[in-house]
Amino acid sequence: MNLGRSTNYRRPRHISNPQPAKQSHTTSATSRHCLGRSMNDNIESGYHPEVFRDRPLYSIVVHEFGHVLDITSARRTRRGAASELANHFGAHYPQQPGEKGMQFLSRMSRWIGLLSGYSFVNGNRQGQLNPGEAVANAFAEVEIGGDRASEPAQVLYRLLITEFRRGR
Repeated sequence: MNLGRSTNYRRPRHISNPQPAKQSHTTSATSRHCLGRSMNDNIESGYHPEVFRDRPLYSIVVHEFGHVLDITSARRTRRGAASELANHFGAHYPQQPGEKGMQFLSRMSRWIGLLSGYSFVNGNRQGQLNPGEAVANAFAEVEIGGDRASEPAQVLYRLLITEFRRGR
């Protein structure tokens, strides 16, 4: 295995340069400058949460540990993520008198869109939730950012911890 070789990959569509790019995974992991620049670009585009800025490599490790917790809970967290978000929103921000169903759903979609772009398929916050990544990113956002984490991230974090404790 040649860890220094470059690998072609495609950037998510929402990032300004959609052309294939050369990236050395070893360089990213060992070059603080390179990793920091890449993380800053992703934060600026909304792909990763702001709290990842100060410690990019640590943020990636914590995110991956979120996957470990989800897998340990038999992936119950990712299966329940969308309904947990909808239930929380409905309980805390109920449909207002005279508010049409589509208006309520639009409001809920904007609230869920407070999650980082990485939490959605193709990074599109108006699109489909990617529950596995949403859970792992929410875990990292709350672990690193605490109260600065978005409310939807906090909801998914609590669900993950609950399911992990239940599944052990």
